[in-house]
Amino acid sequence: MRYVCRLATISVVASVCLFLGSTTEANKGNKPPECASTSGVASYYAGNFIGRKTASGQIFTSKGMTAAHKTLPFGTRLKLTNKKNGKSVSVVVNDRGPYIKGRILDLSEAAARRLDFVDQGIADIQIESCAQKSPVPAVAILRTIASWTK
Repeated sequence: MRYVCRLATISVVASVCLFLGSTTEANKGNKPPECASTSGVASYYAGNFIGRKTASGQIFTSKGMTAAHKTLPFGTRLKLTNKKNGKSVSVVVNDRGPYIKGRILDLSEAAARRLDFVDQGIADIQIESCAQKSPVPAVAILRTIASWTK
């Protein structure tokens, strides 16, 4: 019985790898991911929020390169540029907010420092987000399937 289960597992793994290989080959000629761009006012938060859970469940630290946005999915990567000085930073959305009218993002203190607006408290920023769709790596699938046979 054990031999039959392993044989079935090997056949499933082979099928998945062939499928992923063919879809990867077919997608090689595709154009780069589309990017969206907008601008708005960003602020930063720290102080009482340090050590508390964010809306995504992560613990907030002022040293992380993170952002709060009202609707973007958690894990969304954003490239931010301070319009006043041209400084840029990459952040990951892991919280909800801001809750002050007219603001588009709340950033960690570290991100605000890199954009050089801590003294001002707010900044007019350019926000870029690129949707990147990549197939699940075959290695991850192999590990998952291998765990089924144990």
